[in-house]
Amino acid sequence: MKGIAAIILGAMAMSSLTDALATVFCAGSSAAIHDALLAAENNGADDEVRIVSGTYQAAGTGFGYATGEDRALAVSGGWEPTCTRRYVTTTTTLDGGDEVRIMILEAVGPGAISVAGLTFANGRLASGTNTGAGLYVQTEGAILIEDNVFVSNAGTDYAAGLTAGGNDGSLILRNNLFIGNSAGSSAAGELIENGAQATVSGNTVIANTATSADGDGNGGLYFGGEAHYTVANNLFWDNGAFDVRNQTLAATFLHNDYAHGAGQPPGPDSEGDLDVEPDFAPGLLNLHTAPGSPLVNAGYDALPAGLGSFDAGGDMRRQGQHVDIGAYETDVIFRDGLE
Repeated sequence: MKGIAAIILGAMAMSSLTDALATVFCAGSSAAIHDALLAAENNGADDEVRIVSGTYQAAGTGFGYATGEDRALAVSGGWEPTCTRRYVTTTTTLDGGDEVRIMILEAVGPGAISVAGLTFANGRLASGTNTGAGLYVQTEGAILIEDNVFVSNAGTDYAAGLTAGGNDGSLILRNNLFIGNSAGSSAAGELIENGAQATVSGNTVIANTATSADGDGNGGLYFGGEAHYTVANNLFWDNGAFDVRNQTLAATFLHNDYAHGAGQPPGPDSEGDLDVEPDFAPGLLNLHTAPGSPLVNAGYDALPAGLGSFDAGGDMRRQGQHVDIGAYETDVIFRDGLE
C-alpha cells in the first residue's frame, strides 16, 4: 500500500457532493449493502453508503436503488470495519459472478449521485438488458464517478462496464480504469448526458473488446447527448475496433492518447491529443506508465471540474510539472522505496 496516502479520514475523503449528508450506512456484507440502498430510497434524507473493504457478491437482480426523492446518494468503498476511516488504496469489489448486473442507481428527481473507490467485476447483462452490466447510473442531478475499476464485465449489446447520464444535471467521470470489458459495442461504457456539462478526465480505457459482427463496434467509451463534453487526459488504447466514439456535436478533446476514434470529430478548441504507444512500466498488468513515457507530465491541468485528489491507485494526483495522461500518476518520488 502507498503509506503516505493510505489512510484518509472519512470527512476528508468524500467529494463536495457528499459534504452535508445526513444519514450514513456502514455496510460489511452483501445483505447490508442491499438493505442500505433500500432504506436510502425513501428515508427523506441525503444518504451515504460506506462499504467496508472486501469482496461482495451481487445476486438476484444485483444491488439496486430507485428513488423519486430530491436527495443525494454517495456510495464509496475502501472503509475500515467501523466506517470511520477510508483507505483509498484498499480494494472493495462488487462481483457479479458472470451472472448478474452488479449495481443500478436511479433517481427520478435531481438528486446527486456519486460512486467512488469500488471495483465492478464480472457483471453480466441479462437477456434483453442493453447497458451497464457493471454500473448503471441515471439521475436528473449531478453525477460523479471517480476512482473506480470496471473489469471483465460482459454484455451482448452495449456498454458492459458503465452506463451513466441524465437530462438536466452534469456528469464527471474521473480517474477510473476500464479493462477487459466485452460487449457488441461501447464495451467499456456509454455516457448519455443532456445537461449542461460532462467531463471525462484521467481515465485509462484499455483492452476492452467489441464483439459486433459488422466490425464497426467500439470497444472503448461512447459519448452522446446534448451536453458539452470536455474529454481530457484519458488513455484510450488497444480497444476493439475503436477506442472512443463521439456522437455529440459539442466535445472538446484535450491531451488524450488514442489511436482510433469514430463518430464526430473533436471540437474546434481541442488540442494536445496524441497517438503514441503508452510505454507501460515493467510487470504483469502494470498500467503505470514508465518514467520515460510520453504520457508523463503531458496532461492538461486547468480543468474547471478539477483533476480529483487521487489517481486510480490511491496516489496523489499531479505529482510532477503537469498531470499525467491516464488513470495513474507515474512520477512519484521513490515509488518502490515508500511501499
